[in-house]
Amino acid sequence: MTAKRLTPVARALRRNRTDVEDRLWQRLRNRQLEGEKFVFQFPIGPYVADFACRTARLVVELDGGQHGEMIAADAARTAVIEAFGYRVIRFWNSDVTGNLDGVLEAIRQELLIAELNHRVRNILNLIQALVNQSRSEARSVPEFTEMVGGRIHALARAHDQITRQGWEASSIKQLIHTEVEAYLGDSTNRVIVLGPDALLRPESFTSLALVIHEMATNSAKYGALMDKRGTIEIKLEQLPENGLAMHWREIGGPPVKAPCAAASARRSSSAPCLLNWVARPKSASN
Repeated sequence: MTAKRLTPVARALRRNRTDVEDRLWQRLRNRQLEGEKFVFQFPIGPYVADFACRTARLVVELDGGQHGEMIAADAARTAVIEAFGYRVIRFWNSDVTGNLDGVLEAIRQELLIAELNHRVRNILNLIQALVNQSRSEARSVPEFTEMVGGRIHALARAHDQITRQGWEASSIKQLIHTEVEAYLGDSTNRVIVLGPDALLRPESFTSLALVIHEMATNSAKYGALMDKRGTIEIKLEQLPENGLAMHWREIGGPPVKAPCAAASARRSSSAPCLLNWVARPKSASN
């Protein structure tokens, strides 16, 4: 039976929920647990799962006393649901009635593990992409090592910042300061940031960190940061619908020369850099 054909069944189960199901549902609904959204009586394949968090790919099943004689059937149900990419955890009804806080804590731990796994996968995929990109750009093993190391350190600095913020939206101005500090040390006053600050969501934070790192790297090699005379002016401009434009302008430094074909991919453009990045204005956070 398809999930669409199970929709009337799920609706009937919601209407006729048991007291134990309702007790747990009242603590899971409206994102009360770790801010995650749970749905009640959710069709997955040929089954209707008791509770499901789609973002964490987690299913919570409640078993009454009769399930003691349905071990094989429950195992088959679990296997099918897990084949759809969900992790299944099961509790007895007596667990909910006798230790609801313990049940919620066990679910919370599963949510945290799911979030950790998601972040680790994303980081590994990103590092793999960085390695592949650096391999195509580097002309020697030392240059490859320097590229990969610099990009990974940029990620690490961004990760430290959003970790200190508890994985909440973080300041773009602070991110810029952190990334250019790696090149300038105590001379970060050579980078002037104008305009309103904005808070960037964690899922976009590391990507922007890499953009700033690449721009600063190019500037240190070929542009305004190549010597002690140049400066960088970064202007942040709020756009409609919570957009943000970042204008990157380099002033002073060595004379700009047209790059040769072999180096064109490694030299920064003399034109301002315009980035449209969805971010919340700092004054309108939360």
